[in-house]
Amino acid sequence: MGLLSKKSEKKSEKKSESKIFSSHWLFTVYLALVSLVAVIVMSVNLGIFITSVGKYILITDQEYILSDRAWEIRQCSEPRWEESKSVEKTEEEIRACEQKASETALAQRSINLKETFIESLAWFAVFGLLFWFHYPKFLRAREEK
Repeated sequence: MGLLSKKSEKKSEKKSESKIFSSHWLFTVYLALVSLVAVIVMSVNLGIFITSVGKYILITDQEYILSDRAWEIRQCSEPRWEESKSVEKTEEEIRACEQKASETALAQRSINLKETFIESLAWFAVFGLLFWFHYPKFLRAREEK
């Protein structure tokens, strides 16, 4: 019986030690800060995601090429240099260059948007989990006081 009572005493000591930490004001502050930071980061990343979706929906491919990537298209009509001489490009070379520049710009836009979607949703999920695990504990710790 002595061995059994010692085990139950150790369990009650561990429970009281964990209660001491969870009832400490510093633990409550920690839970509040983690929850607050999680909400802020989730809000920022949700805003980034919504903005990216808006850019994808509202800005057409042609508008994107003409505004953000116009320098690449203009560069196609500029002469090229061969042995310190300026050589004019043919119409066919200019059209092929513009087509390739447009395809490259649109592919880059697609990649950038997908990366932004993935990053913002991943950060939202990570900090959502942090909030999900910490906020209920914060509420319980506050209720106990």
